[in-house]
Amino acid sequence: LQLGPSGTSATFVGESPLEIVTLQPPLFQVGGPLNDGTSGAAERAADILATIGRHLRFAQGNDLGLRVVYRVGVPDGIAYVRKHILSASQEALSALAGEANLAAGVKYFLFNPDNSTYTVVIEPLLADNNFLFVNIEAQYPGPSELGSIKSRTQEVDSFASNALRIYLERSQ
Repeated sequence: LQLGPSGTSATFVGESPLEIVTLQPPLFQVGGPLNDGTSGAAERAADILATIGRHLRFAQGNDLGLRVVYRVGVPDGIAYVRKHILSASQEALSALAGEANLAAGVKYFLFNPDNSTYTVVIEPLLADNNFLFVNIEAQYPGPSELGSIKSRTQEVDSFASNALRIYLERSQ
């Protein structure tokens, strides 16, 4: 347990630094690796938030945000993003980079009909160039039932498994 300097917030750290629960009213965050998949992580986060809600006497929150990070295997992440995602000419990239070694990524914003917004970042995973780093942040404005985290996480996972996967396959 780590208390914030003002005493109005706290962070609980689990077995690894990636497993955290932050209480900073009105913000509550749950984070951890997806060892048991997105549905397991959503279940765990929903249980934690339900426990917090019971103790602090609230059943819903405002503006649910989800962040799901994936690693996508590719032979050469830097070349893949340059050639298949950016499609910039070598001349243009050389002018930008000068003598530096250039790696690049993209960020897309998807404004959905239900007023949710997905921010999708695709870039080479610099720690292991055989993977792409794919970060999806989903924002759902307005009131959200604590139990909706499971269905919202399933929506993000479905987006990644379908639309994003098809996009990456067709970009080759």
